[in-house]
Amino acid sequence: MFQRYKIVPYSVVDRQEWGIHKRLLLFWYKPLVYLKYVLKNNSGQLASGCPSREILTFRTEEDAESEIDRMEFGYQPIYSRTFQNGVLLETKYKRIRRSWF
Repeated sequence: MFQRYKIVPYSVVDRQEWGIHKRLLLFWYKPLVYLKYVLKNNSGQLASGCPSREILTFRTEEDAESEIDRMEFGYQPIYSRTFQNGVLLETKYKRIRRSWF
């Protein structure tokens, strides 16, 4: 059986990060993306050009593996992240919408 997700290395300016790609068809994969919100300095307002779409990357391969494990247990992927001064403030996940009817 083919794997549903795979970890792909990305070269960032001075380091290597790890991204997650989701299988679409038999051999086609698509990177997972999220919405990136950046807050202005100490004002709480969004910077211009927000939100932007970014490829979901992690600093270590273990973090990417734990995110894949979380998604394989039925949890939703990361939907958005909020940054201020280069520091991650908040991470939001997609809501699960279930219809009982």
